[in-house]
Amino acid sequence: MSKKYFFATTVIFFHCAFANSLYKSESHAMCDIAAGFINFEFVQGWECNINSTIFDICNDSISTWEGVQCQVDSIVGISLEGYNIAGTISYSIGYLANLQYLLLGYNALEGTLPSTLGLLSKVATLSLTSNYFSGEFPSTLGFMINLQSCDIELNQLTSTIPFSRGYLSILQYFSLYSNKLTGTIPTSIIQLTSLIYLDISSNMISGTIPIGIGNMTQLSQIRLCSTNLSGKIPTSIGYLIGITQLGLCSTRITGH
Repeated sequence: MSKKYFFATTVIFFHCAFANSLYKSESHAMCDIAAGFINFEFVQGWECNINSTIFDICNDSISTWEGVQCQVDSIVGISLEGYNIAGTISYSIGYLANLQYLLLGYNALEGTLPSTLGLLSKVATLSLTSNYFSGEFPSTLGFMINLQSCDIELNQLTSTIPFSRGYLSILQYFSLYSNKLTGTIPTSIIQLTSLIYLDISSNMISGTIPIGIGNMTQLSQIRLCSTNLSGKIPTSIGYLIGITQLGLCSTRITGH
């Protein structure tokens, strides 16, 4: 079975499994998301009237909800960084099929990341930095094939490093700095050939730097400080002619 066929089959199965649940409009999904938030009364317009037959957050590309951007009748962006919002992210986030960016950094959100984030295949920018998310990093985020920037640093995630399947071919910025991640750096990370910035420092990962890291020719910054990594720096790193920073402080890596 080819990699592309396996990926397509897996994505179809994931979408169908979610579709079998009760359908929700984007507006009703947003009400579920709002219900999961705490301490955001000062965010203007986040009020639901789900009993109304004409309830719609988007009206001719205009949203009455603060931080929500619409395009025609679809929600394409949510930007609520630094609002001190607590609570959790509802699984209904997966119903926002046209979302292009999700910015919820610098809040007090907690709980696990819903696997339905992987349904947001149009999202290019995902920022969940500086919250209290814990538990495993959902492998379904590998289905976010248009993701270019993923910032989930300063949280409490405890699983292994995600994206091991290497489907995120246009990902450029990837930071998981200061979590509680364990395991090793998956060798398939070298398939992220568009990556420019990689920060997995201040985690509990171990093992060695993948030998094929030299294939990631766009890399300019690699930060691996304060981890349990060991071994030698791969010779292939010499192929990274655009590298400006290689952070290996407080590791057991030799040759630097």
